[in-house]
This record gives sequence, C-alpha cells and structure tokens, in this order.
Amino acid sequence: MRLIIPVIVIFCFASLFAEERVIMKNGDVYEGKVLKRGDKEITLKTKYGELVIPLDDIKSIEKLEETEYIERCKKLAEEHYKLALWCKEQGKEKEAIEHLQIVIKLNPEHGDARRLLGFVKKDGKWVKEREPSDEPIPSEKPDKPQKKMSKEEWEAAHKKALGLLFGNRFEEALKIYEEILASEPNDYIAHYNIACAYARLGKKETAIEHLRKAVECGFSDLEKIKEDPDLESLREMEEFKKIVSGEVKPKKEEKQEENRSNEEEKKPPKKKARFF
Repeated sequence: MRLIIPVIVIFCFASLFAEERVIMKNGDVYEGKVLKRGDKEITLKTKYGELVIPLDDIKSIEKLEETEYIERCKKLAEEHYKLALWCKEQGKEKEAIEHLQIVIKLNPEHGDARRLLGFVKKDGKWVKEREPSDEPIPSEKPDKPQKKMSKEEWEAAHKKALGLLFGNRFEEALKIYEEILASEPNDYIAHYNIACAYARLGKKETAIEHLRKAVECGFSDLEKIKEDPDLESLREMEEFKKIVSGEVKPKKEEKQEENRSNEEEKKPPKKKARFF
C-alpha cells in the first residue's frame, strides 16, 4: 500500500491541470497543458512529464470541456473515498486522512469526506472546527484549571485524535480530547467526537451528555447527528430526540434570548394609537 499511494497522488494532481487533448495522426491521445507553441512543435505538460510533439505528427488539438473535467474529478474523488474507507478498516489512519483530503480537493462538495475530516456545513459553507478563542462561549467553569494550547498544538491534537477514531481506538482518542477540553472546554467538535466514541463504547449516558454539550457550544449540523452511524445506539433515547428536533439551543442564543426578554420587561408599555 505504501508504494501505491504516491502513484495515485501523482495521477490525481496531474489531472488537475489537464486542459487540452492532443490527438495524434497515429491514433495516440495525450492530455495535459500546452506550455509552448512553436512553428514546428508544441511542449505539452502531461501526468508523465513534459512532451515535445512535432506539429506534423498532430491531427488535432481539442480543448477539454469544463463539464467533462469536473465529472472526471468527481469519479476520481469517489475512488479515493473508497480507498480512504478501506484504509480506515485496515487501521491505516494516516493514509485514510490523506485520501480524504485528496477527495475534497477533487470534489469540494463531497459531504461524506468533509464530515469525516471534521467539517460541518453552516450557512451553505463547509466550516472546519472552531479555532481556539480567547472569548469562548459562556459555560460552566471546568473542574480543573485550563492548560491553554497554542493554535498549532490544538490543531495537532485534533488531527491525532481523529486518526485514532478512524482506527476505532476510542480510549486513546478520548484521552486526547480530554486534553483539548482542558484548554478549550467549549470546543464543540471535541464534544461531538467524544459523544461518538462513547456511543461506540456503549456508554450511552456519557455520550448523550457530550452530544448535548456539543450543540450548546455551537454544533448546528442536526442532519449529521441524525445520520451519523456512530450515534446509532442513541437514537431511541428521549434526549437524542430532543437534540435532533432542535429543542436544545446553543447557550449563546439562549443568553441572547434571555437578554432580549429582560430588555422587553424594562421597556415601558407601548401606548396604543388613538383614532378619532
């Protein structure tokens, strides 16, 4: 597998710059990008390298249609996605993540790959996990003092934990997520992935607690919660049904609604218009 992956990656990114199709008089076809056009020859950059082709040997040069290019990328993305799932089953966490990253380069709207990489959709856009913030969403104070991670440490911890989840090494992943929460107690992606891990371990009550926390801290992709196979064991729980129905709100929104309510109480009653 380690020998196959570089070949696939090279082919993948080579296809990204294919713009022209060169049809030779002998029937051969090359695809790539024309770098130079001379009086007697052209230089074509292909997935195999640069080719210098005499004009006398060329039958025609066609522009690749954009729709065809996009369709080819999508088909190639599907193959990388299948390979990512296979790598996950084999415990090859690093390779699985690499192939998922290739998938979203080829097809940015590949929802399954996006979600496996920790993206959620907000306002029609795919958004990565919330970055560490000096002003987290208000919540209960943690039981132990926070050890603040740098942005680089935080990103590395998430990547490592995600890789362990891919390999079904839930206990190891949970230890890393505990460290993340010690620094960022309102990290909704950490809470969500903890919920998935505990659900797979059969610890439903702890799982649902973290799932609620994820939503309270800002996780808003209810469709993902409904469809996520990792949460299958929670589906019949009343608390789960409340969460997916939208009854559980982000604490920030609750606070805003409370403030609006208080402001309304302080305002003098509006006088009704009088008509004569």
